[in-house]
Amino acid sequence: MTLAELHHRVFDVFLKNRPQSLFIDAVDSFLDAHLSEMIDPGLASLLRSLSSQVLLLSSSPDFLVGPIARRLSIENWRGTEYAVDKERLFCKISSLIEGREKLRLARDFAQYRVISPDKISAYSDSDDDLPLLEWVGFPFAVRPNKNLLRTALKRGWKVM
Repeated sequence: MTLAELHHRVFDVFLKNRPQSLFIDAVDSFLDAHLSEMIDPGLASLLRSLSSQVLLLSSSPDFLVGPIARRLSIENWRGTEYAVDKERLFCKISSLIEGREKLRLARDFAQYRVISPDKISAYSDSDDDLPLLEWVGFPFAVRPNKNLLRTALKRGWKVM
């Protein structure tokens, strides 16, 4: 199953025709309880210190990625976007942030910031992000899926 297929299945089961507010209202309490488990405190501190130089790209919902970015003082971020109808119910995936789109966004960010790809680090857990990881100078596989782990070991990338 591709990432896009997975997102569409999850959307259809958990989000479609449900109020946007139901999820947005739950994000802060969810992050209060779980963000420290998801992101090492040392990494969080580093991200805050580099906030304007960090680009957070995630296929996770933008209503979750945005609050994470704000808590880490990350100014530049994108997550998968969902459209809502006139009753503010989720009705479709309007923009899925996946591998090739992450690469495009990272290239645009690097060009705007005048940063050479060989000076950029990228972190991923999925082989869906191989286009991005292959483009940067410092690719990291973080809790990688089986295919990314195999690729990272073969290419000598750091695995965390």
